[in-house]
Amino acid sequence: MLQLLSEFLDAPNSSEADHRIANHLSLIASLLRLQTKTLAGSQTFSREDAVWLLNDCSRRVDTVARVHRLLAAQSEQNGWIDVREYLREIAEGIVESTSGDGKYTLKSDCEIGCLVQADHVASLGLLIGELITNAIKYAHPAGVPGVITLSCSRAPDNSSIVTISDDGVGLPEGFDPATSGNLGFRTIRSLTQRLQGEADFDSSCLGLSVTVRFPTPKESSTVIEFGRMTKS
Repeated sequence: MLQLLSEFLDAPNSSEADHRIANHLSLIASLLRLQTKTLAGSQTFSREDAVWLLNDCSRRVDTVARVHRLLAAQSEQNGWIDVREYLREIAEGIVESTSGDGKYTLKSDCEIGCLVQADHVASLGLLIGELITNAIKYAHPAGVPGVITLSCSRAPDNSSIVTISDDGVGLPEGFDPATSGNLGFRTIRSLTQRLQGEADFDSSCLGLSVTVRFPTPKESSTVIEFGRMTKS
């Protein structure tokens, strides 16, 4: 992590790097404080919960690190990011490290043109991480193998759409993710707001699908796509 910070601060636009690193570290700290408050009131905190907590911390730091590795390689850091490969890498890493024994298979269908403003890439990465982690924890309580699907695309109205789906048991009857005090769903709502987006939850006995829609540029803008710049 220290090497990453050093490399990023040596980038041509170091003042922008300073600002972005500070914002992203503050974001992680805010999420951890929210998690700490929730766990402090728990009467059933177990060793397994502690392992999940530490894995969550590691995942969030790694997600932000991926953002800065991407931006550090660019001479332009203020445009829009095509997050197709970024999201796929995050999803693969979480499934491989968290599901254990290959219980979950990841399917990915991401199109070119799923754009996010540079300052919001970390929020999207953390949001996708939260959705996938929730699916791994809750989709199949009986422990049977499952499938998680990631898709991202550009909508006709020029917004970007990212969807995480599983083939599990769905949400409990009467459960409202828009108002739930559950830590995971509070985190999902908070990160969605940071993207200035909206989240739609479609739950059935065939699984849960969460679709996040957020605005993208309507005019020609600089787009960063893993090592090269284009015009949208």
